[in-house]
Amino acid sequence: MAKFVTFIRGYLGCILLVLFVKPALAQQVPTSQSAMPIQELAPYMRELQVLTHKLSLSVAHANFELANFYVYESLEQLETIKEAVPEYRGIAVAYFIDRLMTPEYEKLRQVLDKNNEPGAAAAMKSLVDSCNQCHQTTKHGFIRILDRGDFNPFNQDFTP
Repeated sequence: MAKFVTFIRGYLGCILLVLFVKPALAQQVPTSQSAMPIQELAPYMRELQVLTHKLSLSVAHANFELANFYVYESLEQLETIKEAVPEYRGIAVAYFIDRLMTPEYEKLRQVLDKNNEPGAAAAMKSLVDSCNQCHQTTKHGFIRILDRGDFNPFNQDFTP
């Protein structure tokens, strides 16, 4: 009988260990599953760069209908970036999008709606300048964006 009682005590001790101690220890030890990987910003910015370059080509060819399309798509991409990567390695990405980028795209849209060719070119330059200002502000000044409305690497006609 003493062996049976010892067995029951040991069995109950194991059950208590599994039920209470093991979960408590598991909560304290970080696992690779609980560590969230950093969401990379570069793929989102690459897509924005393509859209902005196509926007620049559209403006350079005074194709305001196409330019408006690329303004819309660029603003959508900015919203996607804000949702997917609101912060990147300590940089408040969403904040800078709201303060530096979105207003410039909106200004360009207003000029395009007036079919103002010289104004569109100036607004496009201002937009590209804001890209570079954002890069400078976020310590990424080594990334310099150019307004290359004269260089078309795309298999696409940008004339109206």
